[in-house]
Amino acid sequence: MRSKPLAREIAICALLPMLVVGAFSSKAFHIDDPAYLWTARQILESPLDFYGFKVNWGSADVMMFEANRNPPGVSYFIAIGAWLFGWSEVALHLWMGLFASLLGVSTYLVARKLCSTPLLATLAVLTMPAVVVSSTTVMTDVPMLALFTLSVYLWIEGIERDRAAWLISGGACAGLAFLMKYFGITLVPLLLVYGVIRTRKLGGWCAYLLIPIAIAAGYLAWVHRLYGLNPLTEAAAYAQHAGTGDFAYIHARPLIGLVFAGGTLATVGFYGPLLWRGRIAAGVAAFGLAPFVLAAMFGDFFFYKAAGTWPQELNFALHYAVFASVGASILLLVLVDLKTHRDADSALLCLWLLGTFAFSAFVNWSVTARTILPMSVPAGILLVRRLDRGSEDGVSRARGMRWLPLAPAALLSLWVAYGDYASAEFARRAARHVAAHAEAYPGRYWFMGHWGFQYYLEETGMRFLTPEAVANVSAGDRVAVFRWLTFAPPSFNSANVTPVLGATFHEANPAFVSTHDPLTRSGFYSSVLGPLPYTFGPASDVWVDEFEFRPGRSR
Repeated sequence: MRSKPLAREIAICALLPMLVVGAFSSKAFHIDDPAYLWTARQILESPLDFYGFKVNWGSADVMMFEANRNPPGVSYFIAIGAWLFGWSEVALHLWMGLFASLLGVSTYLVARKLCSTPLLATLAVLTMPAVVVSSTTVMTDVPMLALFTLSVYLWIEGIERDRAAWLISGGACAGLAFLMKYFGITLVPLLLVYGVIRTRKLGGWCAYLLIPIAIAAGYLAWVHRLYGLNPLTEAAAYAQHAGTGDFAYIHARPLIGLVFAGGTLATVGFYGPLLWRGRIAAGVAAFGLAPFVLAAMFGDFFFYKAAGTWPQELNFALHYAVFASVGASILLLVLVDLKTHRDADSALLCLWLLGTFAFSAFVNWSVTARTILPMSVPAGILLVRRLDRGSEDGVSRARGMRWLPLAPAALLSLWVAYGDYASAEFARRAARHVAAHAEAYPGRYWFMGHWGFQYYLEETGMRFLTPEAVANVSAGDRVAVFRWLTFAPPSFNSANVTPVLGATFHEANPAFVSTHDPLTRSGFYSSVLGPLPYTFGPASDVWVDEFEFRPGRSR
């Protein structure tokens, strides 16, 4: 009789992510999606030379292995999907949705081993903004986490059963996770520590961790042979260089990490009244106010510099406080679980969550929702484990109440996903607007702007205006510039161009939520844009200006 409820719950965990992906399947390709799509095209032409082409992903043409510091695993998967179903947004989003379903199932399987209500834990994970928004992209993050989580489940089963087949499968999944994203290699120390604590010794099972190590070593050797570089070294160098910008605020990174964790794993916040009471609840709330005290003492030491009106600054501060409080609640779940259980399961969850947080806050080039994403699975399971212990601490553990916070959490995440969807759509519309002007204009038309805007314009044959190209443009050439979403060449300035009257593309943003906007300081995809993962309130309008090069301009 138990098999029917189990099958039903697994089906829910598999189908729910696909429903979300299906709802947003027409989403325009966005942020770093083009990098993986271009690589997939290259793979179809030359399967063993995946990064052997040039791309402009900054302000100049560089080889793809310099622009994309991730393994090509997801691009191979995209290439298969494109070969089977074509390059449309709907086809590729649904194809990539298979990983979202795998994440739901693998989360359920891990949660079934570690907590009393695996369906609740899985739904808590699947309703987190980091998971919902990331599932609507074709980037590496959800595929890596799906394989990461499946590897953890297979490893737990292998240790419990002392069966080589499970351990081999777990090691292979860890290797595949690495091929999706380098972060996957952190499974090796994580699984090692779990095995040691669980078995209280170093046994033969350790040998199976050589599988992901061998896969990683083979890939690194292959890339070195192809392109003469060490990808891990290059990625580390990029992180060090990119993290030194004006917005880096290294000293504030731990706090920004907490803010991102609280905002992108916001489901935990809706469970606050069921998790904490009394002095603990007051302490969590006070933590959200702490940044204000620090800001008063140190000026903008912990905040980015004020950049808006008083209402905008108040809105920013409220988001910061709420997200910081939820982030503190998530870390408190770790400490309480360690104190309560002191076993291998607790160590696994806590190292998984804290290790991810440390990487995002201290190692990666910026704090992003994508690097926080792997925290979602242990956070959801720790949430249910805390609810299981609630009655012992005087917190209500009414079974019906456990499911209610999922509704507002899901609505929040869908709203944020809609804001990201709208942002991607604006870039696609802007690109179509510019392409129509370019087709009707007898001279040459260039553009400057990245992400989806660049992808859709290059699909029409238009070229990015690089510094080299600026030196060779002719009077009468035109260029479309996406405001703030571009790196303008130094030689491009108001002295040698004039605006094209009536050609500006302008569209108001009706979403009332923004995921990457320097005005509202929301940086879901990078804290370089702001220390909040998303903000509710008026979002910036979208502008694309078009200019014409003057006769006799200075070169």
